[in-house]
Amino acid sequence: MKSRASKRRPDGLKLLLVAGLSVQVWGVVMGLGLIILNLTH
Repeated sequence: MKSRASKRRPDGLKLLLVAGLSVQVWGVVMGLGLIILNLTH
């Protein structure tokens, strides 16, 4: 049981890290998109 629990924790942390990175990437993409739209207009 302990080995399984220890294996689950890293997966959860990885999911949180991936989610955080994806949010940051989306923020950068949206920011660049808004800047491009402002420059084109």
